[in-house]
Amino acid sequence: MLLKIIHIAPLVLLSFSELVIGQEFEKAATANGTLTCSTDTPSLVVKLDTLPKGSSCISPGAQCSLQCKQLPKCTSFNYRKKTRTCELFNFNPQVCAFEYGCTFYHVRYNGQLIILLILILLLLLILLLVVLLIFLRLHFTRFYSDNDAESIAVLDDTIL
Repeated sequence: MLLKIIHIAPLVLLSFSELVIGQEFEKAATANGTLTCSTDTPSLVVKLDTLPKGSSCISPGAQCSLQCKQLPKCTSFNYRKKTRTCELFNFNPQVCAFEYGCTFYHVRYNGQLIILLILILLLLLILLLVVLLIFLRLHFTRFYSDNDAESIAVLDDTIL
């Protein structure tokens, strides 16, 4: 079965840290556009009706994505319309099939995030090199200063 990805709008961002991460979810679909559902056993099932009622303006799919984002290892989820449940996965499900009223979403990895992380790592590496160079310079400056002082002491002793 060939799968293609249908991109959905970015998740509603609730805090600055989420804005930096910019995590988005995509719907999985077959080549002809049929949405799929994971048939693997989920890691956790959340009933939307048991959540606080303050989020009535957020679509059920977005509510499931918020639930997924709260779990550090969550990589994907199903939303089941009939039962209003989110099936959260802490692994990458392997089996997907068409199931009426069920949609499978997975994390869409943002290329810009990867570039940002690489730049941060490069900056940290440069900072580490600068600190190392400063340490080496201080160490060798003190070493040569100590050697110069010993040389002067030896010269003083020979003159006297």
